[in-house]
This record gives sequence, structure tokens and C-alpha cells, in this order.
Amino acid sequence: MSVVLMYHGIFPDNNPDVIDAEDLPYALSVSDFTRQLDLLAQSDVGLYDQSKMPEVVITFDDGHASAIELAAPLLLERELPAYFFVTTDFINQRDGFMSGDELAELSRMRGMCIGSHGVTHRFFDDLNSSESLDELISSKRALESWCEARCDSLSFPGGRFSPQTLAQLLEAGYTQWFGSEIGLVDTDRLHEGGEHVATGSLLPSELKNAVENGHVDDSLERESDATLSASSDRWQLAALRGQQPLERVAIRRNTQLPEFRRIMCQDLNYFRQKRRNSQVKQLIRSVVGNRLYHGLYKSILAR
Repeated sequence: MSVVLMYHGIFPDNNPDVIDAEDLPYALSVSDFTRQLDLLAQSDVGLYDQSKMPEVVITFDDGHASAIELAAPLLLERELPAYFFVTTDFINQRDGFMSGDELAELSRMRGMCIGSHGVTHRFFDDLNSSESLDELISSKRALESWCEARCDSLSFPGGRFSPQTLAQLLEAGYTQWFGSEIGLVDTDRLHEGGEHVATGSLLPSELKNAVENGHVDDSLERESDATLSASSDRWQLAALRGQQPLERVAIRRNTQLPEFRRIMCQDLNYFRQKRRNSQVKQLIRSVVGNRLYHGLYKSILAR
């Protein structure tokens, strides 16, 4: 099993004002982040593109300027790799977020992988088919232009997506996708293949096995053959229709070291409790809708 950590912004100690109020609950001080990294340095931290599955994966969402100003130097000091999922409309346009030059510089740093977080940060389950495909393709093209490197991975803004989004991922050229549902990634199931795989993505060789065993229909077989022929990396993740995003654990401003150690130890009781809390929130969101739910969230923060 591996645990995927989801970070957002980092702020200098005693100066949280550099982070927008709406984003502050998911931002960490430099001191807190450093203490967590010192624990992570004792673990097998990696990306899903290596010769073995890592125990821990580090991810950042949005593209905040602190990614290159604060997070990257601390990661490099400890030789820890990370994914950075970037909302392309924020680049060069939103205060406190990276410029195109900074993004390109980050992409050239050892172990730093740039992925998509959409164009506008709109929730994919609010988009129609053409809007969804445009967000997937346009963000990927923009990132590849800035970074002069392939962009194969994506995390869904707000962790929200629809069946149509999942069906469009291969067409758009993605081989890895991450959500916000809390949980552990079953790395054994990542390369078992077959109809019982419930979460994450399959490796190309195992996707081919699933096709040959009749678990995938003809249309996906044609898509998968194209993906397999284009892939030279054994650990590059590929898609099976209906496959859910890889789970992550959100690290918040109030995540203290005892809780962080429970996450790192993959404490199943912790994950069960957090999953129950998440399911309650999902139920409320499904009743009131994304817009009202997000509005309630912002009004609570403003109090």
C-alpha cells in the first residue's frame, strides 16, 4: 500500500497573509512542513514512474508561488520528488501564483513532475462534455508548452469528476489521475488488472492482459493499444474505463505531527474515520450541489 499526500500552499512562519483566506485551511507554515518532510525523509518517497511502487507520494495542487519559493528547495535538500498539479489560468494571472518562467524552472528541478489541475479550477462534474474535454486538453497543452516536457498526470479540482470525465482521460492523453477521496492506494491492485480492480489505474502490461481476458470492450481496446504503443515506461499508469482516481490524504494547516504519524503509519482506524466524515460531506454536497456547498464553505471561513 502507498499513501499519497495532498498539499497546497506553504507560508513563511508568522506570515499566513500570503495565502488567500479561502485556501488557508489547506496551507502549512514552513516549520510545520519542514517537520513533516524530516519524517518523510525516513520513508520510501517516490513517483508512480519508477522501478518499484513507493510507500509515499507527495503532491501539490493549484500552482501557488510557494511551490517553487518554499516547497521545492526543502524537497531538494532531502532529495524528495513530488507532483505539482497546476491550474493553468492561474499562471501569470493570479497574485500569489507562479509565473510561466517559474513553472518552467520548477519542471527542470530534479524529481519535480508537473501535472494538470485543469484550466479554470472549475469542478469537472459541473461541466458538459465539450467543456470537460477542453479543460483536459487545453491545460495539458499549455503545461507542455511552458515546461517543454510531456504532461501525463492530472488531479481533479476539488476531487470532483463525472463518468464522462473518466471516459475522456485517454482521449486527452493522460495516464495518471488523482482525486481527493481519502484512502490508501493498493499498489498490488495497480498491477493485478482484471475486473475486480476498484481503485487507481492499471499499468500498460496489465491493461493489455485485461483486454485479452475480455474485461474491456473493443472501443477501449483500440484506445489502450494506442496508449501501450506510446508508452516506454513500465510504471506509467494507464486507464481502464470506470477506473476511479488514486486516493489522497489532504494535509491541512491543523494537521499536527501525531496525526501525520498516523497517516504515515497507514493507521486503518484513522482512514476509516476520515472516510466516514468524507462520505457525510459528499452526501451534503450531492443534495445542495457544488455551488451552494462551496458558498457555505466560504461563508463559514469568513466568520
